[in-house]
Amino acid sequence: PREHYPIAIDGQVVGHVTTGMKSPTLDKFLGMGYVPRGHHKLGTEIDILVRGQPKRARIVRRPFYKPRYKEL
Repeated sequence: PREHYPIAIDGQVVGHVTTGMKSPTLDKFLGMGYVPRGHHKLGTEIDILVRGQPKRARIVRRPFYKPRYKEL
């Protein structure tokens, strides 16, 4: 998702994307955005409106990926 794309829940716009990209490691699209309190519960299903078309997403905890190596 790109910056400023609307975030909707149950068809109602409640926020917007602040940044997005495709993760080559996870082979998925990832994004971050703002939604008001009450809509930010982990696991909440949301829609990102991409060119007016809803794309299903879910609110998850960061980090999106935990590397399998140890820091030196």
